[in-house]
Amino acid sequence: MNMIPREKIKANNITNSFRYKFIQVEFINNGILLTFKTISIDDKWHHECHATVDRFYEEKCQELQERCVEKVGEKRKKIHQLKLKTNELIREQEATHDDICSLKATINDIKREINQFEENGIVVDADPLIMNKNLVYIEQWTSNELDLSTLSSPFRTVAYSKDSWTATISNNHFLLIDQCPNLCLYDKQSILLKEYPWEYDSIPDMCWSSTLNSFIIITGKNGIFLMNENLTSLECIQTIEKKRWLSCTCSDSTLFLTTNESDSNIFQFNLLLSFHFMKEWKSPQSCNSDEEQTHIVSTTNITRFGSWNVRSCYRVTKRELIVRRLKRYQIEVAALAETNIPNSGIYVVNEYTFIYSGALEKERTRAAHGAAVCLGPKASRVWRNSGSIWRSVNSRIVAVRIKCQSIPITVIAVYAPVNPSNGLNARVGVEQASSAQSVVGKHAVDKQNQNGRRLVDFCLFNRFVITNTFFPHKSVHQTTWMHPKTKQWYMLDYILVNRRFRNSIQDVSAHRGATGGIGTDHHLLMVKVRIHLKCRKKTTETGRLKLDYEKLNNEKLVAEFQTELLKHRNNTQENNRDLSVNEKFTQFADYIHEHSKEYFIKDQKYQKNTKEWFTHEIADIVDKKAKAYLQWQHHRGKIDENKYRNQYRMLAKTVKNKLEARQREY
Repeated sequence: MNMIPREKIKANNITNSFRYKFIQVEFINNGILLTFKTISIDDKWHHECHATVDRFYEEKCQELQERCVEKVGEKRKKIHQLKLKTNELIREQEATHDDICSLKATINDIKREINQFEENGIVVDADPLIMNKNLVYIEQWTSNELDLSTLSSPFRTVAYSKDSWTATISNNHFLLIDQCPNLCLYDKQSILLKEYPWEYDSIPDMCWSSTLNSFIIITGKNGIFLMNENLTSLECIQTIEKKRWLSCTCSDSTLFLTTNESDSNIFQFNLLLSFHFMKEWKSPQSCNSDEEQTHIVSTTNITRFGSWNVRSCYRVTKRELIVRRLKRYQIEVAALAETNIPNSGIYVVNEYTFIYSGALEKERTRAAHGAAVCLGPKASRVWRNSGSIWRSVNSRIVAVRIKCQSIPITVIAVYAPVNPSNGLNARVGVEQASSAQSVVGKHAVDKQNQNGRRLVDFCLFNRFVITNTFFPHKSVHQTTWMHPKTKQWYMLDYILVNRRFRNSIQDVSAHRGATGGIGTDHHLLMVKVRIHLKCRKKTTETGRLKLDYEKLNNEKLVAEFQTELLKHRNNTQENNRDLSVNEKFTQFADYIHEHSKEYFIKDQKYQKNTKEWFTHEIADIVDKKAKAYLQWQHHRGKIDENKYRNQYRMLAKTVKNKLEARQREY
């Protein structure tokens, strides 16, 4: 099969699939049922053609690379042999100056050939592919093939209410329609035979069982019913519990039911054993609308996001490799840079959605531009259910909005241009950690440059933080790119997050294992996210009153408290004559609970982590010693420094003596 190179094909001039419509005509006795169907020849053939070209291209590139390595290796081997020969002649002192100069000239000539080979490469002759125009044949559509005007009018029309869902089911003889408030039975001639008044809940679905020779009717609240073919008997199935049933279908031996709940489970029952329960499929095997369709990030599970400079993903095979790496590292949303895909649009690869933006096809150059956001299967469903919101800003910026629970997410993929004056990428340094108002963390690895200062200013203005500078890692897990000449590693890829969600970032690290086979010199940067929402203020609860038992043994404090109680009783005795006994007791207990704190409650300063031998007297002296130490430090280098230093030393000695005496006593 001859194919033309994919670079010659204009994306806008090729449709992904060919579609045409036909009308299927079915004769039901004297009536005619018209069914409009759409047949589509999907783009499988189109993808296979591209895959064939890409596979051939990859094989030839691999063959060319092996040939280059082989040629350069031969030259280097020859240089090595000449150097060994030169050293051997020098050791044996048999070589003349002319011989050594000749060998050196030969080595320099070979080096020059290697350099020219590396600069100019190998000239490859590629014959152009010739496209066979007869490979795909599309027959011209003529309007005379089918004339709808020749069809007769509908045999019979049955009216139904458009305000609600109408459940219908048929067998070989009858048609049963739910026309609230009746169930209507029609024959093959669409003649109404019987109406059965329905007194139960609404009917979401019905099915016919040839094994039971009955209609199976499900309701939202009243359970499931069996009705015979002639609508003469109605029986409620007691073995199936009542749920919010949504739909039903059956085979010769099995009944399947689904529920109308957030977790849409599927139930299987045996028709031959009085609807005996057999099996249940739960989420995520069935559909879970809460988790699978509306959630990406949560407060309990970790979601992985990524940032990666892929150095072109124009070819379909390259995108498949990228998807394979993202799936390996369980990354749900990834921002891709330097994609080099022309125009803007959406492309799906193995359930992963590429939302890309690049330069126009006519303005496309060899310089790689473009950015993309790649959504995993779960994120793709949430994005589609939330309205598929995205925007192509320009050839370097694309934004995607995902309205999910519990917070909406905006992902912006940016391929920033380098500084045109010096060709440098943005680099942030540790020196910016103290001056950038928490934008840069203390784990940056580079020295700042002009572009780095611009990046920090941008983050300050928009309240962003550079997350991959806040986590301590080895250099191998922080840097993402190595300079080809100096062999020095740099942190050139960044993940920016709103400062409000800084505490939701669990970790950011680079993974070098993902780079193999992709054809990029940048490493994958992965961030783990778990949402931390704002905590509600806890209500203060009055707990158990903790008293100091040493104070309870103090007879003086006890006597003072008893005197206070007597005064309170005498003052309130006349006012409490109209109160009941329970009310008087409650009032007296509340008074004791409140005023006992003034006499017997534990001191908050010493109630935690204190030894029994650590008395209040020692604690007071320790506090005085701490204050004296602060005073001494504040007066260092002044005239009265000796005064405060002597006070501190005296109190420190007193504390030491008190502690030793108390411990011996204890």
